[in-house]
Amino acid sequence: MTPIELVYRNWPNSELVARMLETIAEEPGKLRSLDLSHGFEYEESLVSIFQQKQVDLAANFIGPICKLLTSNTSLKRLKLANARMGVTSFIPLASVLPDNTVLEYLDLSYNIIRRASLNLLLTSLEKNNSLREINLSGTDLTDEDADRLQSLLEKNQTLQILDLSENDDISLTHSIWDDPRVIGFDFESFDKQ
Repeated sequence: MTPIELVYRNWPNSELVARMLETIAEEPGKLRSLDLSHGFEYEESLVSIFQQKQVDLAANFIGPICKLLTSNTSLKRLKLANARMGVTSFIPLASVLPDNTVLEYLDLSYNIIRRASLNLLLTSLEKNNSLREINLSGTDLTDEDADRLQSLLEKNQTLQILDLSENDDISLTHSIWDDPRVIGFDFESFDKQ
């Protein structure tokens, strides 16, 4: 059985991706890596039509992804960068992460993570023992969010890398940067400026 690494970017619509994921879920054990980053280029017009800052376009395919996470025993990498995930996408994702024992890398970068979404994510990650790396770069996190992430790092010893780069509202003096597992701010290059 050959493992599958699927990269599917700039796809025409999320319903097509949902159907594709449902097909993949019928044969668990093959998918090793799934990258659906930057997938809403063609659906960008929806944002301007509704005049909203964040439309949860990921809601159409998050169900099939969660089905994959529960049935597929080989999916180790999941990239959902810039997928316009809203709270309705985080609810099912957070529900499957505590019991998932295979996923090692989760990229949620460049999704605007609001407090409710972060709460769901943190609660699920406290119980997860497989994730080694999480990318939360460019997610508009604040010092208060960093406090809560720091609390997570105290509880979850499995997590080895937490990428918080490009979160400008986390102050440079926040103690989260002292944790060697947190990456994102390069103090050495800052000192040279």
